[in-house]
Order: sequence, then structure tokens, then C-alpha cells
Amino acid sequence: TWGTEMGVNWRDSPALTLAANGGYLNARYKDFAFSGSTVLLPFDLSGQQMPKAPKWQASLSAALGQPISSGLNLAGNVLAAYPSNVLFKYSAVPGIVPNAAQPSYWLVNGRIGVKPPDDRLGFHLVADNLFDKQYYVGADAGSFGNLLGYGQRRVVRGEMAIRF
Repeated sequence: TWGTEMGVNWRDSPALTLAANGGYLNARYKDFAFSGSTVLLPFDLSGQQMPKAPKWQASLSAALGQPISSGLNLAGNVLAAYPSNVLFKYSAVPGIVPNAAQPSYWLVNGRIGVKPPDDRLGFHLVADNLFDKQYYVGADAGSFGNLLGYGQRRVVRGEMAIRF
């Protein structure tokens, strides 16, 4: 297994910071085979992608912190994250039931609110999974099909923070 990551942060102005991050992961079995026994079926996963290891990951973000009065700041951020396709588990019945996997997708979260300059109090409107993307956070491969664990659907909420 080997990979690389890179990130760039750019402060466009005192109020706005932009960021981009990316990563590549080459996670493949070099030599992973079993000829079988009376209990286990034979398999050969040599050269195949390892489970739970997306080849590509990326994120883009923007953070805003802008005074709107002498005692109040507008604060917000947006984060978009991308994992390429993920294999969760190899099929329990190869050739009949597909592998338990997740195709690539983008997930966007955002928040906007106000807070005083000392950052001790804050009121925010937060949206997780802003575009209500259906995605999986895990899966299991069964003999009759795959069991998929769904990720969080869109949640919009208000937040109040008090820091001591």
C-alpha cells in the first residue's frame, strides 16, 4: 500500500479562506490467495483493490469570517468531500452476487451564523448532506445479497454554542 496527499490553503482576504485537498491511495493485494479446504472456498485476490480503501479522495472548502458590526461577526463555511468508489467487501457468492461497494459521490455540508468577536457565543444554521445524497458508510456481503449501511440523509438544524 502506498499513496500521496496534497493540500492547499489560500487566504483570499482577511474574511475568506479557501482550501483544496486531494489524496491518492494504491491499496492492492500483492499476493493473497487460498487454494481451499473442506471448510473454506478457494480464492485469489492478488492484484485486487483492498476493501475500504478508495483510490481517490478530495475536498474543497471555503470559510468566511466577516464583521457585520462592532460586536458581531458573520461566520460560515462550506465543505465538499469526494471519495472515489469504495469496495466494502468482496461478494460472498462471486459471479452471482456483486461485491458490496459504493460508487464515487460528492457530499456537501455547510453552516452560516453569527458570533461575537471573542467567539464565546454563536448561533448557526447547519446543513449536513445539503443535497440529500444517498450514500453508504458500510456494507456486508451475504449469500443472498448485500446488506448496505446508509449514510446520514440531509439534516438541517440550528446550533447555539457557548464557550467557557
